[in-house]
Amino acid sequence: MKSFRTIAAALLLGATVMAPALAITTMPAGRMTFETVLQPQRGGGGYDGTLDLWAGKNGLLNGYFRLDGSGESRPVEGVVDGGHIWLNLGQSPSLHIEGTYKDGTIVGYTPDTFGALGGGLQAYRFTAKVEPAAL
Repeated sequence: MKSFRTIAAALLLGATVMAPALAITTMPAGRMTFETVLQPQRGGGGYDGTLDLWAGKNGLLNGYFRLDGSGESRPVEGVVDGGHIWLNLGQSPSLHIEGTYKDGTIVGYTPDTFGALGGGLQAYRFTAKVEPAAL
């Protein structure tokens, strides 16, 4: 009987310790608005913007991205799967972002991209935080 309790206690402790590591972060279905920053990896100023996303229960993402001051909306498509997310901002050329989503924040990076925002070859760090009213 003592060994059964020891095994049960060990299993319970193991499950308690492992549960946070096994938890999958998902994006809630519906519309969300994010405040964004695109920061060049090789220095220079960043670009602030707004990302409006509609997330489906299946993980598909659609929406629009606007750089502050540009007035131009670029279409967005992507996928969120657990904590992993990828987005394509704009069309031909699009800015491809791969990263993570957790607790209302997207953090991702672009590969070296030519011309998506104008200018030459550049890689960016993309950060998007959901606006408080959207939580």
